[in-house]
Amino acid sequence: MEVSRREFMRVAVLGAAAAGAPARRKADPVSDPAPNATRQKRSVSSMRGPLFNQDCTDFFVTHPADEISGEAVDAWVDGMAEAGIGVLFSNVNAMRTNYASRVWEPFWHGYDPAAGNDQPVLRYSENPAEVRRWLDSAMRLSSLGINFHERAFARCRRHGIGRWISIRMNDLHECHVEDSPLLS
Repeated sequence: MEVSRREFMRVAVLGAAAAGAPARRKADPVSDPAPNATRQKRSVSSMRGPLFNQDCTDFFVTHPADEISGEAVDAWVDGMAEAGIGVLFSNVNAMRTNYASRVWEPFWHGYDPAAGNDQPVLRYSENPAEVRRWLDSAMRLSSLGINFHERAFARCRRHGIGRWISIRMNDLHECHVEDSPLLS
């Protein structure tokens, strides 16, 4: 059976909307703090712009480990709200995850902050200092018991920002390097 492009897009959009539909649940005073009185209510499923597509490394590269905290994630989302962002697409992975996963290795798997740049996770990097900054920050947030996406999405809810997880299905880096640590 051949499917037309139009039919494929209709099914894909409906499937994506269903996958991103929020589950109904009771309010949790810890993760859903009292809403700001000036907040605009927006539907999670609405696609009001501007849309912000968060790369899986960006937050960690731009925030050094000594500044990483739950409050730093909150402030980052607050900045998006002030800028008028309507929807956050937050990417969780390349071939590894940017959070502690039970099924995938995180980016920092095999990384030793005290070791030199000859360790596998840094060996092929053109900029080991930037990779260290990224990995140190991601490890720090995880060691604090904070899941970046969970925290950011709770803050998005407070501001009425729509939120979606994005997953890279075929993201390949350094696949020509047999023992690259970027490969899962």
